[in-house]
Amino acid sequence: MKDEKDLFIPEKNGEYPDRELENELEDIARLFQKELDEATVKLKKNEDSYIEDVPDYCEGEAAEDSAPERTLCACCEENEPEVGSDYCAECREGLKKYPLEFTSVITALACIVAAVFAVRSFCADIEGYTTAYKARSYESQRLLTSAVSEYDEAIAYFAQNDIVPKALYFDSAELIFSVMSDGSASMDDVADRIGTALEGANADLPFYRADVALRNESLNLYATMQSFYGIMGSEEYATYTVDDEDMYNAIMEDMEALVGTEIEITSIDGKSTEKVVINEAMLRFCQYMLAYTSDKKDDANEYLRMVYELEPDYIWLYAYELALVEIKDGNPDKAESFAESLVENNREDADGYCLYSAVARMNGDTDKALEWADEGLKYCSADTELLRYKAMAYIAAGDCEAAKDVLDVAMEYGTYGMLYYVSIVAENELGNTENVNSIIETAENQGLALTDRMTAYLNGEITACEMFTEGSGDVE
Repeated sequence: MKDEKDLFIPEKNGEYPDRELENELEDIARLFQKELDEATVKLKKNEDSYIEDVPDYCEGEAAEDSAPERTLCACCEENEPEVGSDYCAECREGLKKYPLEFTSVITALACIVAAVFAVRSFCADIEGYTTAYKARSYESQRLLTSAVSEYDEAIAYFAQNDIVPKALYFDSAELIFSVMSDGSASMDDVADRIGTALEGANADLPFYRADVALRNESLNLYATMQSFYGIMGSEEYATYTVDDEDMYNAIMEDMEALVGTEIEITSIDGKSTEKVVINEAMLRFCQYMLAYTSDKKDDANEYLRMVYELEPDYIWLYAYELALVEIKDGNPDKAESFAESLVENNREDADGYCLYSAVARMNGDTDKALEWADEGLKYCSADTELLRYKAMAYIAAGDCEAAKDVLDVAMEYGTYGMLYYVSIVAENELGNTENVNSIIETAENQGLALTDRMTAYLNGEITACEMFTEGSGDVE
């Protein structure tokens, strides 16, 4: 218990001592001011927070008008939406049965119909697409003969449905140009395909430039050949024979004069012509043909090498013939490089395998020569020249019976002078004199005289093995 002196006890008459009363009032005032300041700070903070959260309503509007509008269902716009949703309970239930708006339903149906038509259109042309895919697959494997055949099937399929497959025309034209298997007919074919693809199109567009250039190059090759035939068919040289030296030189001079001149080809529109510089590589090849048939072998070899120097990419024009020249000149490595180029360009080109086989045979490796021939026959089973090379390899190996069997098969596909001559050798080695005489007679009836090498063989001057392993390694 505190002492009495420490307690403030009012007097019975209600009066306070003056000094103590003054102190007490000051304490109460300070306490009140402190509480007032704290309350003011709290009120200010609450006021600021409230102002940030409350929308800014227009001044002067009634209290009931200043309140935010009630949120309504996005579908019926009448009921309040459920918590966490834009729709009321009734509309949410209805949307489960009809989840799409009418316009959405129309759009969906249109997409479905378009998809059905697209699928039907693809299915209707699937055979054409499949064939085109097969063509490109063959092309990637460098099986160009098969690729062109498949391209033609695909083109024919789309054509019967009134569709012009431009890409297929362009691709097949490029392949045909790279092999030129049908000579001048192939040149015309290339131009026709590109012309068909560009019919009705603006051929001046940049992305057609390469195709138009290929067309014009093909037409130039063809026109150059026609210039040569024009000279040979002129009245001036109508009496030319291979032993007419003066006329031979005159023809060569006329052909030489064509170098650098211009010739006309049909424009892509088919309505006009344009001038192009004559294709010198083809012109030199024409000179080679004239020299070869005129038995001017040195001239022929010179012109053939000029073709190679002018247009090394024209392997279809010079490679086989020039490789045979290299074999005869004792350059098997050069000949083999040409064989490699031909096979790499088109694995279905029999010429490349013939050259490989010839090089191996000339090197005394008849087993390898037979292997190369068989490799080529996997792709070109009916090629008579490849069968002839296989028969020569058998004769060089001393197996003339096998050679005869191969030659009999070759004769079923076709006959020509070189095939006759190899058959004569095989029959002669087997002692079939009657067959030998019969084949010689058949050849003579077709205007084919025995070559010098064949005469030397039949006279016993060279053996059958020497015939196919020395010199040219062939019957001529």
